[in-house]
Amino acid sequence: MGYDLVLLDLDGTLLNFEEAQEKAFEKTLGEFGIVYSEKALEVYVKANKRCWEEFEKGLITKEELFIARFTNFLEEMGLDSGKAERISERYMQILPVCKVIPPESVELCGALSKRADIVIATNGDAKGQMMVIESSGIMPFIKGVAVSEKVGYPKPDYRFFQYAMALVSDAQKDKTIIVGDSLTADIKGGADFGIDTCWFNPAYSPSLKGIEPTYIIKDLRQILDLV
Repeated sequence: MGYDLVLLDLDGTLLNFEEAQEKAFEKTLGEFGIVYSEKALEVYVKANKRCWEEFEKGLITKEELFIARFTNFLEEMGLDSGKAERISERYMQILPVCKVIPPESVELCGALSKRADIVIATNGDAKGQMMVIESSGIMPFIKGVAVSEKVGYPKPDYRFFQYAMALVSDAQKDKTIIVGDSLTADIKGGADFGIDTCWFNPAYSPSLKGIEPTYIIKDLRQILDLV
């Protein structure tokens, strides 16, 4: 153990993305006269997950992802999919406002920054993610932000990790760890790149075959025990 650089995921790790997603989704549907329900949210979440998996594999672009998830959602709900692009655009405006990095995550970044350099590593929308980061209070504690839209490649692409590490001069792979909630983007991506990985798994979800995190934590504060 002992690391000089921590690549830290944002959605689902530093912030509760599921809560923000639900709020933004409900508000967006309301503006388009679509009734919100638990079923509707479930259909959207599944469609969103499929699209992100395709994006991570390089099968679709991020712009295609944003629209496709709503196209798929509307079609599965038997609604007019012609509204997908407008709904997607509005959702992307609302989502950053619903995202909040909680005080405990800000405090964690402060404590962690005294032990190692921190780079935020995220696949989210660049404009929205920077809005959240800049308003959260974590900026004084981080060395840089790697957003896939700016990098040109998403996690788990090795070029994303190259970019993220390059934000800190003299960073070494054997002294770098990525912490995130996604087994495919964060953990497999980090392992394939040759760095240690820490899976944030508060829900005690089962791992996937062939993906072995270096560490598994249930509480984000456990990062401090590793660095």
